[in-house]
Amino acid sequence: MEHDAALSYRLLSRHRSALMGLALLWVMVFHAYAYHFRVPLLVRFQEYGYLGVDIFLFLSGLGLCVSLLRRPSPSAFWRARCARIFPAYWLVVGGYSLWLVYQGQIPFSTLLWSLSGLHYWFQIPGSFNWYVSALLAFYLLSPFWVRALRSCPRPGLLTLLAFPVGYGLYRLSIPLELLYIRDFLFRIPAFAAGTLCGYYLYEERAFSRRHCFSWAGLALGGGLLWAGVSSRQFYIAPCFIFSLFVCPLCLLLAWLLERTGLRLRLLKLLGECSLEIYLLNVVATRQTEGLMLRTGLSGHPLRFYFAAYSANLLLGILLHQALEAARRKLGKAPSPAFPAR
Repeated sequence: MEHDAALSYRLLSRHRSALMGLALLWVMVFHAYAYHFRVPLLVRFQEYGYLGVDIFLFLSGLGLCVSLLRRPSPSAFWRARCARIFPAYWLVVGGYSLWLVYQGQIPFSTLLWSLSGLHYWFQIPGSFNWYVSALLAFYLLSPFWVRALRSCPRPGLLTLLAFPVGYGLYRLSIPLELLYIRDFLFRIPAFAAGTLCGYYLYEERAFSRRHCFSWAGLALGGGLLWAGVSSRQFYIAPCFIFSLFVCPLCLLLAWLLERTGLRLRLLKLLGECSLEIYLLNVVATRQTEGLMLRTGLSGHPLRFYFAAYSANLLLGILLHQALEAARRKLGKAPSPAFPAR
């Protein structure tokens, strides 16, 4: 395999699944609430593991943009996305929610809200995780955003607007008592940055010196903001700051994978199965205390997470493969070149 000597947007598509695999593992480390590292650097790594979601959404934005530019039919796009997301989502969330109903922990109406994917927007108590609901919202908005991006003579400047818009909506959500949707609002800039990279990739734009300086300038601005937050001069949510780093970070990681020639098949496999693994990981995270008691590993969190996460990864991979096999058997079209996670 030939290696690109320089950074390019092609590297993001070539190593997209592996990058998703890395982001997934980072999120899982964050979800290991019962285990605490003792090395300060690893403590910080675990503490900010939720930023792996920003990498997911950045790479999803890239894939969605390319998919829409290749096949610009919103209805076909939405059908393909729903066909990818909902079977796994309904199986995992439906099964888990039915168990919670049986245990008397949630009413049946909460199960229906969770299955609809609308629970997050209406702040339904006891409902499932926010991520898929936010992802579906990005799916809904993507055709309109990509159309605006393509018709704009300066797509980079349009993307730059996503940063103040996202932050402004977050600030507006406070007096409107909509702060519970902040996880979605925080990720608007990262998703927009990924969409721009997808547009550059589709247009076969070279990673020019101007692009290098632009992304480096954003990263520098993020560094200054992080320094200000660290010194407690002001506060901005880490997700907003990380969105300034997410593209340079993913480019650098993809370049390192390319240069080292590492064929990390496991990381690629984890990225391809990331949706199923993530959904199961949310369930495992919510049931950690009970699982630790049942396995007798309450006093051994490291052993517990090794066993639980090994099972989590294996079950997620098997579920993904089973759903893909069912999709092929039903004669559905194969997954697009840039499937959204």
